Amino acid sequence: MIPKKLILQNFLSYRQASLNFDGLHTACICGANGAGKSSLLEAITWAIWGKTRAKASEDVIHLGEKNTRVDFEFSYGEQIYRIIRTKQRKGGSTLDFQVLHNLQFNSISGKGVTETQERINDCLKVDYDTFSNSAYLQQGQADKFMSYGAAQRKDILVKLLKLDDYDKIADVAKESAKKYGEEKTRLQGQWELLEGKLEEKESYHLALQNLSQDLTYHQGEYHQVEESLKQVQLLNTERDTLEKELSWQNNQLMEMKNKLRQCVQEKEILLQEIKDLSSILSQEREIIDNYHLLQSCLDEDKVLTHSFGLYKQFVSEKNQLEETLRQEISSLEQSIRETNFKLEELAKSEQDLLKVISEREKIIDDVEKCRYYRDQLAHLDSVRNEFNLLQQEESRLIKELEKEEARLSSRVEQLQKQELPLEEKVRAIPTIRQDYFQTKEALKVIYNQKNYLTRVEEKKADQLLAKQRLVDYKSSIAQRVEEINQKLATLQVDNNALCPVCESPLDEVHLNHVIGNGLEELRGLENSAWQYESDIIQCDRTLGELTQEIQSLKNQLSEEDILQKKYIYLENTLNNMDDIYDQLDEIITEKEELMKLIDEQKYLPNLKIELSQVRNKIKALGYSPESYSLVRENDHKYRWAETNYQRLQEAETKLTKLAENKVNLQQKLEHFNQQLTSLRDNSELQQKITQIDKNITEINYSDERHGEVRKTIQDLQNYQFQYLKLEDAKKQLPILNNKLTQYEEKIGEYGAEIAEKETKVKSLQEKLSGLFDYSNELNKLQLEANEKRNKINQLLSEKGGIEKSLTDLSKDEKKIQSITKQIREIEKNYRIYTELQKAFGKNGIQALMIENLLPQLEAEANQILSRLTNNQLHIQFVTQKEKVTKSKKSDSNFKDTLDIIISDAQGTRSYETYSGGESFRINFSIRLALSRILAQRSGTALQLLIIDEGFGTQDDAGCDRLIAALNAIADDFACILTVTHMPQFKEAFQSRIEVYKTNEGSKIRLSV
Repeated sequence: MIPKKLILQNFLSYRQASLNFDGLHTACICGANGAGKSSLLEAITWAIWGKTRAKASEDVIHLGEKNTRVDFEFSYGEQIYRIIRTKQRKGGSTLDFQVLHNLQFNSISGKGVTETQERINDCLKVDYDTFSNSAYLQQGQADKFMSYGAAQRKDILVKLLKLDDYDKIADVAKESAKKYGEEKTRLQGQWELLEGKLEEKESYHLALQNLSQDLTYHQGEYHQVEESLKQVQLLNTERDTLEKELSWQNNQLMEMKNKLRQCVQEKEILLQEIKDLSSILSQEREIIDNYHLLQSCLDEDKVLTHSFGLYKQFVSEKNQLEETLRQEISSLEQSIRETNFKLEELAKSEQDLLKVISEREKIIDDVEKCRYYRDQLAHLDSVRNEFNLLQQEESRLIKELEKEEARLSSRVEQLQKQELPLEEKVRAIPTIRQDYFQTKEALKVIYNQKNYLTRVEEKKADQLLAKQRLVDYKSSIAQRVEEINQKLATLQVDNNALCPVCESPLDEVHLNHVIGNGLEELRGLENSAWQYESDIIQCDRTLGELTQEIQSLKNQLSEEDILQKKYIYLENTLNNMDDIYDQLDEIITEKEELMKLIDEQKYLPNLKIELSQVRNKIKALGYSPESYSLVRENDHKYRWAETNYQRLQEAETKLTKLAENKVNLQQKLEHFNQQLTSLRDNSELQQKITQIDKNITEINYSDERHGEVRKTIQDLQNYQFQYLKLEDAKKQLPILNNKLTQYEEKIGEYGAEIAEKETKVKSLQEKLSGLFDYSNELNKLQLEANEKRNKINQLLSEKGGIEKSLTDLSKDEKKIQSITKQIREIEKNYRIYTELQKAFGKNGIQALMIENLLPQLEAEANQILSRLTNNQLHIQFVTQKEKVTKSKKSDSNFKDTLDIIISDAQGTRSYETYSGGESFRINFSIRLALSRILAQRSGTALQLLIIDEGFGTQDDAGCDRLIAALNAIADDFACILTVTHMPQFKEAFQSRIEVYKTNEGSKIRLSV
């Protein structure tokens, strides 16, 4: 990945900025602290992976802005790509991945941000963590690779070397082996099932032979029964014919009897109807008379109903007119009452107003007094406000002076408390200094013993590694011996032995050759095993001696932590003593000055002058709270005078209007009385009511007579229906008499036919009694024939099932041959994919490639570190270490790891004990070596190296060595970017990217 162009918008400290990387090979990004140097590099990682040092995703947006955007163009391989990433402060984010084609960028993004990010990672073949652990030395994280555990370091190397592709291959091989294993299990199950079925083949043949014999026997018996059945059926044919005819005649006889029974029933019903009609005709005169009376009453009811309608109409009109007359009279009476009430109210109001007017002189005198006292109160209020302000100012100044005096006194007490512990510490200094020098001498002795212990432990570790290698060699020899013995035993017993390499059959010559080679190899392996056993015994003896010596030294060093903590405490205490002396002098000086101010009352002189001026102004006002209270009391006493005066004026005005209203109301009252008299005696409504009474008298409607007529109609109502039934009976009676004659004729005919049928039935019964009945024998033969036929069908079905089973077994024999062949092929593929899984797994090719890379990485890192430290420091990568507890699954006492051992002229020691400058050189050497090796490999084309700060820990000589190291590896990278704020460091670069801050955000200036 080679950067081409970077455009920033509202990103971290930048508002609008762009940087063109064309022509930049080795460049320095320089500027003051906080100018935005690291933010420029963070923009690249944020554009590609969406990750920065910011904790929240919205923190990358420039303060006060709503969104941010970064465009990053770079070349990778032979293509040019562009990534555009945006982020909203209160919304989502977008990501667009583009490729340059025909001088135009075309999008190759996925459906969403996640899918697009995966496409970017697939293109670059590196993620953020891998990039930041190899090509990007972030500010304050140069030790990131060193701080990781062994497993994390291995994972980083796996990703950088693209060894995770081998994991995919191993997973595919594992899945394939699993499928072949499952397929083998499935086929073996089928084979066992088919093999079990074949064991039943002989029993099927025996059963088929027995069934054939039984079938022949039962078929012969069935033919005999069938012949007997035919003979009996022939003899029983005449009887069947007579029985069928007798059954038909019986059915006909029953049908005729049913018809006769039905005719008799219908005749009885007809006779009852004729009787009912004759009864109605006997009442003919009574029905006709009552019917005519009912008709005359109905006519009279119509006349009375019409008169009743007119009567109701007149009564309704009369009621309405009377109600209207009552309402008008009531309205006039209500108006008269209201007018009288208003006159009474006016009389009362007139008395009240005359009472108010009678106090006119007293009210005017009170108003004049109220105005006098109000003017006096207004004058005193203005003086009082000024008096209150001055009085408040006086109180404030007094409180300020009292507060300042209290503060000074409190400060004096505080200084006295601080002075006491400092004096105690000063008195204890000689004792602390003596204890410090004694502890320092004791630590020097322990430090020398510790260095010696480290060298002894290194010797023990070397012996353990040597012993483990010998044990592993011996174990591998034993395993190889066992394999050779097994192969030789197989070759000597099996006449059809296969070649262990190509799996082809061996002839006698090749067989002897293979056996001879195996025996010769066995002898060589046994000699090596004896030698390794002797070396292991020697290693055990040396390890025992070293262990005793280490334990002795550790016992002597058991007090190191206590002395180290005590030394640090005493050193810090002595370093702080100068500060204690200075603090004590400052406290004594400040305390004396404050006590002098309090005794002489010289604090806040300006406030005291201001207080004196305020008191003079208060005296000049001449304001008296007693006089103010008296005037205010009188003002409150005469406050209602103006209200009473206003009431007096209103009363005089109302009295004039009241006299006018009184005259108007008296006139209205007289008019209302005249209207009431006229309405009662000679109004139009009263005349209409009189005319309606006359019309009601002329109608002459009687409610009692109308009720009598309606009761008569109700009593005679039934004769209306009786009259209709009478008319219908006159018509129906001749018709029914005719039907009765017809029914009597049918009954006679049905009786003759029944007698004839009974004669025929009797004749047929006599003929049947003379014939023999074969029905029992016929049923018995029919049942026997059915049983024989069912038995034959059952035997035929069983025979067909056995024949089908034998056919299926023949097919199963062919399937077993095919399955056996498939299982052999599957076993071969299973072995192949199992070996491939192991070969491409973490303990196969991946482990081998890392083992091959580490010597090169170690040599490269030591070469750079030697140049940076003048051959003072050395790095060693350890891939195996002794186990704490032995695993049950493995006989080895060592386990895989990836530890880094650092040594100097005095021996090896932990990484944490090195100084900041030394630690940075170690980290820089490893990370630089890692980046350089990866850049040289064709599989991972990083081609970009970024170093963010870290040079501040180096002295001038260290900086010169770092610059020389960068120049030495410059040809391995297409672009190297370094960040620093040190002037002597940035002068070593011809190309500089200067970053500076303005009011509009950070800006970039390129100097080439």
